[in-house]
Amino acid sequence: MSPRQNDPAISDDTVLWRAIPNSHICRGDDGTERSESWAFLSDDSEVSAWIATETDIQTLRARFPNSRIAEFTAGEAREYGNIVARDPVEGDASHVVICPTSGKPAKRIRKDARRLASKARLLP
Repeated sequence: MSPRQNDPAISDDTVLWRAIPNSHICRGDDGTERSESWAFLSDDSEVSAWIATETDIQTLRARFPNSRIAEFTAGEAREYGNIVARDPVEGDASHVVICPTSGKPAKRIRKDARRLASKARLLP
């Protein structure tokens, strides 16, 4: 597959939602919850997300029943050297993928996944 291209039509303030498996949620000593960096990593270096204004949270929760929904912006994803590209799947035009920029070292991919995970807000 050729490298993905960043989609400039998806503005930095576009809110994205990502389904985070419950197994990738950790709880701090103070009771706060956050997503682990693994929630923003994959073997193929592409993680799925959905444009919030183009879908609804009930649909995502039904599709991913053992998950929480994390919210972040396209700008936050890009801040850590990622691109955001449309990737309509199964007729769902709201689907996007977040990918590291071409040539990004694996160590940096993991570090940036951790940083993005710390920015993502888990929805109730």
